[in-house]
Amino acid sequence: MKIALVVDDEPLICCKVAELLQNYGFDQILEAENGQEAVLLAVAHKPVLIVMDVTMPVMNGITAAKKIGIEAPAPIVLLTANADSETVSKAREAGVMNYLWPQQRCVIKCKNSKTPLKHENWSIRPKGY
Repeated sequence: MKIALVVDDEPLICCKVAELLQNYGFDQILEAENGQEAVLLAVAHKPVLIVMDVTMPVMNGITAAKKIGIEAPAPIVLLTANADSETVSKAREAGVMNYLWPQQRCVIKCKNSKTPLKHENWSIRPKGY
């Protein structure tokens, strides 16, 4: 069974990421709203992928990534707007596999529609960024 864990204190973000992962064939998507919950779920369910925000209450994503790396190793992708060099460095030290952040907003106009749809354009940076 392919299990993914989505961690964000914003329910809408969790929902959207979970929906995307489900479309990629994950059988079960677990959700947590902070790093502490993420560690507990990772240890209990051993997900094959974790997508996690950096800034959350109780325990941030970088601290959670460190703990998960020790207790239940899994690929972790950080999803956040914090792309400053200090955060990226700390994420790398915590064993984060990839870093994903909103690069720019773009507007897409649908065929046969006069109403533009807003879409978030994400940029992925591999380990060693």
